[in-house]
Amino acid sequence: MSKISKNTKIIIAAIAVLLPVVAVLAILHFRNMQERLEYHEDGSFMVILGDERVHVSMEDLMTLNPQELSASPRGSTRNFTGVPIVDVLGHSGLDYTQGASLTFSSIDGFMSGISMDEALNPDHAFIVFLEDGEPLYSEGGSFVRAPFMVVLVDDPFPNRWARYLFEVVIQP
Repeated sequence: MSKISKNTKIIIAAIAVLLPVVAVLAILHFRNMQERLEYHEDGSFMVILGDERVHVSMEDLMTLNPQELSASPRGSTRNFTGVPIVDVLGHSGLDYTQGASLTFSSIDGFMSGISMDEALNPDHAFIVFLEDGEPLYSEGGSFVRAPFMVVLVDDPFPNRWARYLFEVVIQP
């Protein structure tokens, strides 16, 4: 019978510890994803300031006078319909004026952010729900209905755009 080396024992012990940790994290992530999917199915996202949470629905956005806009990331023009983020913040009723920045979280775990100065520019930062007149949906991906996306018109690259928007957090 061959002996198991000390390094092999360490690796086996590490795997034995890591497997349950990974399993627990996967379960927590799945539960969090389920909650996020419920909001998308409901057609809403959240605006958060501290402990306050306000749900914003598609119907809410439609009352905020959506507008047509174009953005040209990477040189190709894309046409959207959406609402300036400043209008969404105002509609939320939260005191966003005390914030320094916004963080956007997407259902797929992507996060991005902008300064409050950018958010308050009604010609720069938008939450959109149509592209070329069609609702935003995932194309063969995990999110059948993904109705909201952050678009920053003046950014030459869409690196800070947040598709599958789930929440907007006002950061102090």
